[in-house]
Amino acid sequence: MTTIYTDANATQSLVYFARRNIGASHRLRYPDDPYDRYWRNYTLNTWTNISTTSTFDPDTDFGTPSIVMQTAAITSSIKQPLELSWTLYDYQNKTTVFLVILHYGEIEDISPNDLREFDIFYNGRAVALFTSIVPDKLYPGWATYSSTGYDVHNVSLKATSNSTLPPLLNAFELYVITPATGIPTYSADGDFPTSLDQLSALTYLDVTGNSKISTTLPSGLQKRIQEGKLTFRFGGAPPASSPSNRNDKKKIPVVIIAVVGVVVLLIAAAIVAAVCLKRHNNNQIQLPKPNENTGSSPLTNSYAGNYVYSPEANVSHGNNAAQNYPNISKPNGSGEGMLNFENRQFTYNDLKKITNSFQNNIGTGGFGSVYVGTLENGTQVAVKRRSHSSSQGVKEFLAEAQNLTRVHHKNLVSLIGYCMDEDCMALVYEYMPEGTLQDKLAHNARPLTWKQRVRIAYESALGLEYLHKLCNPPLIHRDVKTSNILLNANLEAKIADFGLSRAFNNDVRSHVSTAIVGTPGYLDPE
Repeated sequence: MTTIYTDANATQSLVYFARRNIGASHRLRYPDDPYDRYWRNYTLNTWTNISTTSTFDPDTDFGTPSIVMQTAAITSSIKQPLELSWTLYDYQNKTTVFLVILHYGEIEDISPNDLREFDIFYNGRAVALFTSIVPDKLYPGWATYSSTGYDVHNVSLKATSNSTLPPLLNAFELYVITPATGIPTYSADGDFPTSLDQLSALTYLDVTGNSKISTTLPSGLQKRIQEGKLTFRFGGAPPASSPSNRNDKKKIPVVIIAVVGVVVLLIAAAIVAAVCLKRHNNNQIQLPKPNENTGSSPLTNSYAGNYVYSPEANVSHGNNAAQNYPNISKPNGSGEGMLNFENRQFTYNDLKKITNSFQNNIGTGGFGSVYVGTLENGTQVAVKRRSHSSSQGVKEFLAEAQNLTRVHHKNLVSLIGYCMDEDCMALVYEYMPEGTLQDKLAHNARPLTWKQRVRIAYESALGLEYLHKLCNPPLIHRDVKTSNILLNANLEAKIADFGLSRAFNNDVRSHVSTAIVGTPGYLDPE
């Protein structure tokens, strides 16, 4: 990917913040994007969505899929700019540096008497960053720049005085530029870098393949391994420990062997159960394989332009646009068009419209009832509305909303939005048409095949592994059960219901909880 995102190099990395496919009706990823990038669909009520079935030319710069470029949005009036805004996360500050990538390409048939031409402004500046951009027909263009110094960032596409058509945008990407730590890499025999002791948040260290490293571990790493705060893996001969901590060296393989043993036992138990079930139901009809045809047309990669860098603003563009390099200033205006990239706030009236006055109830739980709804772009959603008599209170509602806004994994149910309008509290999720795993196991006339069961178990484990090891801070779900594992149209598993989840910090013992939560029958018997 570094051949595409050249800003990711030995001195800095790019951390995903947002990636949006404007005007699309659904989300995209592999195989539509051969790099398995996740393109979320996005639009605003003030925009007009446009699309084409014609294929874009290949993009040799950013690899933006043709299907992403085939949808776009324009404003309803030539006088109305097309604007995007985003805010910082709580853990970020004004020193955060964003890399902004805008993708554009003409998809409408433009008459000889018409012209679509626009300038690009950012952070409220009166001087354009890029000027006189004319999108080429079915040819991907792009503009990219870096932005820092503000709590709210803004980019605005405005039609020029010569233009007869409003501005257009097909997609955009946002990344946080993160400098490298400067810790050296050792290619020959030698000690572990003592600077690794400085990484207080380090929880996982894998030196597999570094067989030349055979000297003592830094004392700080040894201590954290002994305390269980650091998972350490190696290949070949392990690095030696200091004489005072020789037992640490033995503890690591013991832990690994214990974990592997538990996994083997679990797999063996699952195989035995599956064989028994298969013998019991061998005369029943087997559920057919899920249809893997997504309905999407084959894609070609598409890109355009050459990088042109400015030391002042670090900007580049993908067609013949003149450039100016402004200083960054505070954006003005009311903030209309503000994006919260992880969720959308709905009103009670919005939910009534989406769910047709809450008519289609698909389930009821401790939180309340769940309804099927349809967004204005045709996307089906599940609306989980809290009942006044719910056994789960406002605390659990807020916990679930907060947890879901910061977790992103293909095996976790995605939160689309929320509602806290007067007496209405609700969460809006992606719709999972195959329901819960509990229903599939208990009430389905067609039992799941062994292959489907293994895949569901594996995908559920991937979701839990993400929560436990890759979240910062990690999350413990505390109510994992079959009714909280949902299945999409392809029977892909996603974990849901984060109302009882709890975050903990690996560096302290504050995560220990004495409160008993969860569902009877699924709790630890101890």
